[in-house]
Amino acid sequence: MADIATPSFDKNYDNLVHNNDEMQIFNFDLSEQDVLHLQEIFLTCGVHTIKTTNVATGRKILESVVGSLKYYQNIGIITHENGVDTKVYDILRDIKNQGLMTDNIIADLEDFFMVHTCFDFVWVEFSQLLSVDYAIHLQNIFTMYYAQERMPVIFVMYDQL
Repeated sequence: MADIATPSFDKNYDNLVHNNDEMQIFNFDLSEQDVLHLQEIFLTCGVHTIKTTNVATGRKILESVVGSLKYYQNIGIITHENGVDTKVYDILRDIKNQGLMTDNIIADLEDFFMVHTCFDFVWVEFSQLLSVDYAIHLQNIFTMYYAQERMPVIFVMYDQL
């Protein structure tokens, strides 16, 4: 794999949403250059986007790169998919378990991040239940709480849902 598409929402959110099909897709067969590039992304504060074939591959890539860095201790995930690694804090599951889940996921996440600002890395899995249409709203949440200046946030898009 040559270059891995990782557009920043600060620069071209519209480009990401409208050209999502044109983004290069990762699979788990990563070259050394791909791994080094991903590690650089995962160590750079701000919102980044990667696209993988499916949830299982995306998680495998994320867990592999984060594990190889041995840097992050408090990792959060925003997802509606099951099977989250126990080492990762499932933010939506926590909101639901506390009985705070409403029908407005954006408001729920705003409330959550107002209180819980202790993450050093967050990834967001866009799926059928959490569509890419929420991306700009999530970006606004991370901007509002200065997360972009304190940690990397990885938006993960999937080719197959």
